[in-house]
Amino acid sequence: MNNMIKEITSTENKIYKQTKKLLNRSERNKTKLFIAEGQRIVEDAVSANVAEYIFVSDNYSGTEYDLPVYKVSDKMFAALSDTETTQGIIAVCRMTDYNIEETACDTLLVCDGVSDPGNLGTLIRTAECSGVGGVVLLKGTVDPYSPKVVRSTMGSVFRVPLYFAQVQDLATHLSDYAIVATVLDGSKDLYDIEFPEKTAVVVGNEAHGVSKEVADMAQIRTLIPMCGNSESLNASVAGSIVMYEILRQKRLK
Repeated sequence: MNNMIKEITSTENKIYKQTKKLLNRSERNKTKLFIAEGQRIVEDAVSANVAEYIFVSDNYSGTEYDLPVYKVSDKMFAALSDTETTQGIIAVCRMTDYNIEETACDTLLVCDGVSDPGNLGTLIRTAECSGVGGVVLLKGTVDPYSPKVVRSTMGSVFRVPLYFAQVQDLATHLSDYAIVATVLDGSKDLYDIEFPEKTAVVVGNEAHGVSKEVADMAQIRTLIPMCGNSESLNASVAGSIVMYEILRQKRLK
């Protein structure tokens, strides 16, 4: 390991205690720091230049980094980890602050009360893959910096701008975007719609769908065609289908 490595043996160590607190949302919001766990995600955090320092467990023998590295016992490391089987490495990362007023991309994803960490992580990851320029997070959406969401973004959390917003911000700051909501009432088939250049795709809550407040603002109401007897698609799958249809149309143009 590199010569910046320091061994921590006490659970009362200040930096260890501070890092452990980042498992709580309130502490993440206060410090603007969050935990990214796993070899690949740590590499992405270092590449994105947002990693502040790294913790490794006793048995870790992977990549060396030019950052402060703290080595702890496996038991102490387990208390920082959110996974059952750990790879023995986490990075503590800085959140990047983005202003919704300054977004200039063609397509946005709006998460309206997405509550499942796996779904939000998948949506952020798919947003990057389908060329969406940013993700807007409305009230009731799970914290994108929680360890589970960060893991399921597979590193996209470091590269996709995240905007925390209120519903009224959609009208105020995204007035030049066509808001697209997947809802049952008065909807057109997804494959019958020609999407405008600037679109904001809304994905609603897993149980209740898009909120009435946001649905009422939508200029485009769409329905994804489905075969079989299932009532609905998983939220992240539905959002992904719409994002990729917009990408397909852009490529045709």
